[in-house]
Amino acid sequence: MIQRIFKPFLLAALLLPALCAWSQNKSFTSVGSLNIVKEVKPPILQLQGQIAFVEPSGNRAIDANEHCSLRLTVKNVGMGDGIGLTGKIRVAGNIPGISFPKVTLPTLKVEASQTVEFPITADMNTIDGIAELYLSIEEPNGFGTPEYPVTLPTRAFVAPMVEFRGHIVESGAAVLSKMNPFRLQVLVQNTGHGDAEQVNASLQLPENVLLVGQEGSLTNATLKSGESRTLTYSLIITQKYASSTLPITVALSERYGRYSKNGRINLEVGEAGEATAMVVNANEDPTRQVVVASLVSDVDENIPVAQGTNANTHVMIVSNQRYANEADVSTALNDGRMMRQYCIKTLGIPESQVKICENQTYAQLRADVENFARTIRVNAGDRFIFFYFGHGMHSADPRVEDAYLIPVDGSSLRLQQTGVSRNWMMQQFQNANPGQLVVYLESCFSGAQGDDQMLAYAEGSSGLRVSDDVGNNFKGNIILLTASSQSETANAYPAQRHNVFTYEFLKALQSGRGNQTWGSIFDAVQRSTSRTAWNELGRQQTPSVTISTTLGDTWRQWSVK
Repeated sequence: MIQRIFKPFLLAALLLPALCAWSQNKSFTSVGSLNIVKEVKPPILQLQGQIAFVEPSGNRAIDANEHCSLRLTVKNVGMGDGIGLTGKIRVAGNIPGISFPKVTLPTLKVEASQTVEFPITADMNTIDGIAELYLSIEEPNGFGTPEYPVTLPTRAFVAPMVEFRGHIVESGAAVLSKMNPFRLQVLVQNTGHGDAEQVNASLQLPENVLLVGQEGSLTNATLKSGESRTLTYSLIITQKYASSTLPITVALSERYGRYSKNGRINLEVGEAGEATAMVVNANEDPTRQVVVASLVSDVDENIPVAQGTNANTHVMIVSNQRYANEADVSTALNDGRMMRQYCIKTLGIPESQVKICENQTYAQLRADVENFARTIRVNAGDRFIFFYFGHGMHSADPRVEDAYLIPVDGSSLRLQQTGVSRNWMMQQFQNANPGQLVVYLESCFSGAQGDDQMLAYAEGSSGLRVSDDVGNNFKGNIILLTASSQSETANAYPAQRHNVFTYEFLKALQSGRGNQTWGSIFDAVQRSTSRTAWNELGRQQTPSVTISTTLGDTWRQWSVK
């Protein structure tokens, strides 16, 4: 029994060394040294849709000092989550002034999508060129996306220029004076080709001149290229102010501190404030043109200058704007003052022979007519022009075929008692026997609503009808130009700060430099006034000419200059 048990053990003991030796010569691996590979579930990232370029200016380029981005959506269609993902932009070549920071993505689960924003930052060193970019999503184990190519234009820095463009003074009195509040309108514009950011505007006033109110402001504002703003300041001069001049600085600033120009305004205390215009021409850019803004009409600037002197012409201008019993006429002073400038500069009439009278009372207006009739007599054989800007009205009495110029102290309710008769005025001129006389009537605001109502004021819907439906009961070398015909109104043109008829008349003088006949200029102005009144204001207006009963058509050959 013992022998039977012992024999297997003995046999195993004898065979063990042989087995070990044999195993060393064979390619068997022991169980303890097996390499057990872990199961891998990789993410697989795919681009969804198109790559989008996001930028604020809308020009589809990377502008200097602009923050842009490239946006794409990636989806994990693999077997495992995307962990440790980063978004990266690789740049081909060197692009000055542009940086592309990496983006860290959260874990992207299987079948989940993620929108990735790749930020792009450009500084002032950016140049004009093309950026070749390659977008990718990187994964630590190499399961990222391929590179997606994107080509974007780059734009160099374009400077803005914030400027003071002009001002207008509006005063409750005829002159600026102490303790009389007035309004100062200031025009600011970005005349550069780049957008201006963090724009600020303020007034620097001398001592004893106070700001009492303000409409509109520029505080950390953005002005696009060509954009303008009008700021209105209410000011008052105290009794302590000693100087006869009032210097005001319009202080301007913007983001960079070097692309703005302050403005300087010098007002006269004791004299009427007038509109002025400061014009600084921006550098031309063939790809972007800036239209320079102005607070004044385009006919108030670039007034042609005559080469010679027109010493044989005499002019009287009456401008009534500030009425005691009627609505003010907002364009009358500007109409008259600019007509005076054209008479002196474009027509070459000596300044001493161009008299302007503003805000005339009944007594003053009658005296103006009589004095001009005396001027006609004294300068027999010369040429004469009489301009009137202000209220006017027909007689409501059907028995009275007359119209009246209304002085600033007149009233439409007592027209015949307080108005200056047009028939009387024309008779005064006729009796003076002029060699050539043009009477120009621009009545600014309409609204004769009947005998018992005052004149109505409606900006842009103006026109007192002093027109040719009142008979031509005058003789001699005289013509009468009026802003409208029959029952039409003579419309204001608020955008140009003139009445339509006067704006078109000045425009014709500007374009023709005054080298026209009265016939040709009237024909042109009649057409342009009708077009502008209808196209811009939706109203009918046809200027008219009334010719003396003895003149005929010879007036058409009269020279304007």
